[in-house]
Amino acid sequence: MFLDILAPGVHRKRRRITRTLLVFVFTIFFPGTIFMGGRSAAGGDIRHELGGYVKHMFAVSEDVEVLETLGLLSGDYLLANYSRFRLKGKLRYRDLLRFSLDYEMLSTFGDTQKAYWNAKKTFRPVQPDLFKDVAPLIPGADPENVIWDLESTISEEESHRVAHRIDRLSVAAYLPHVDLIVGRQALSWGSGMIWRPTDLFNPFSPTELDIEEKRGTDAVSAELHLGMLSSFHLVWAPDLGSDELTIDMEESRIGGRVRSHYAGLDFAVMGGFFRGKWGTGGDFAFPMAGAVVRGACLVTMDGDDNDDGNTLFHGVVNVDYAFPHNLYAFLEYYYNGLGTTDTGEYGTLIIDPDSEWRRRLGQGEVSNFGRHELASMLSWEAHPLVLLTTGWIVNLVDGSFLFYPQVEWSVREDLVFIAGANVTLGPDNSEYGGFRVVLLAPIFSTYLDPPNYYFIYGKFYF
Repeated sequence: MFLDILAPGVHRKRRRITRTLLVFVFTIFFPGTIFMGGRSAAGGDIRHELGGYVKHMFAVSEDVEVLETLGLLSGDYLLANYSRFRLKGKLRYRDLLRFSLDYEMLSTFGDTQKAYWNAKKTFRPVQPDLFKDVAPLIPGADPENVIWDLESTISEEESHRVAHRIDRLSVAAYLPHVDLIVGRQALSWGSGMIWRPTDLFNPFSPTELDIEEKRGTDAVSAELHLGMLSSFHLVWAPDLGSDELTIDMEESRIGGRVRSHYAGLDFAVMGGFFRGKWGTGGDFAFPMAGAVVRGACLVTMDGDDNDDGNTLFHGVVNVDYAFPHNLYAFLEYYYNGLGTTDTGEYGTLIIDPDSEWRRRLGQGEVSNFGRHELASMLSWEAHPLVLLTTGWIVNLVDGSFLFYPQVEWSVREDLVFIAGANVTLGPDNSEYGGFRVVLLAPIFSTYLDPPNYYFIYGKFYF
């Protein structure tokens, strides 16, 4: 998921496509939208919207022993800065057509980039297999759910990386009973709070800080409206083959989801073929005694004709409640079909390239080791501008947990600051307490201790 294995000719072609689109962004689309009148405008057949945000996070991590062992960094702390600038543009023709294009510029400065840079220099040239093992241990991976590489690196050195990309690029047609969208778009299925087993299109990690919007997925989607609260959603997200030119149907995803409502119950049923697996499941939500109860489940089966019984079940159920005095809480249980009840398998799951867990990690579909996980959150609006939050994610198999307190201050409508931490605690040989990883059996291994990190995060919207 980190290695660039494109053939040179294909790589050059994709770079040309990226450059052409970026030229379009800066010379035609965004300047034209600004010239048409600013952030938004109404009236006439053509309407436009232009907005975006700037985000910056400064983070300090502790317990970076694994990076020291690998010779990638030295010191007791890891300092990093992450910045994200996003322009969001839309052009609409009446209520029939919509063209969407979102441009992002991303930058990473500090020790995280230094560790990844050193890993590339140290391991990739002489031990590419070891580099693939080391890369998941370094923060900064993005799941790959796109068929065209619309990201380009502006500058990269040991101290920094600056890149830009197109994260939304789609055309939507709104017909009398069908909404059709073609291109890079955001897709979300499911009703979980922390885990969404039925969301097979770029799901968020449970520890993701910025969940404002998902990474775009290259897909064709059609939603047939069957009534006020009912619809049928069909999605095809193709994947390219090893030649980067033809569609690999085995690794593509195609599925349908029907949702409806009856007597206070929202429910949905989904199914399809997702990267070599048949999958079927559903989700529901209903009110109960002032609370809302939600749940979702997914069953996946091998897509070939073998009879090895590789059928997996994933399920989640949660309840949330708004208490008096601006208090809000939720509790969620997750059954992880790809997880394990044997803590000794953690190191194998993250390193073994043939494990289904490792494969799904690269696709962003799994991130927890335990078979049984529990999450909770309590938030209090102490002031109309101040929100205090504390949350937990507990591995019920080994007793380790992640604790994440946060303070959010809305300085004004378009400016927000967040300060918080992710603190991991647990015994040895546990998900959040740490476990041993064998990189070069049997001669080299290291202890992977999930780091504590503390951050300040600022967001400005325009």
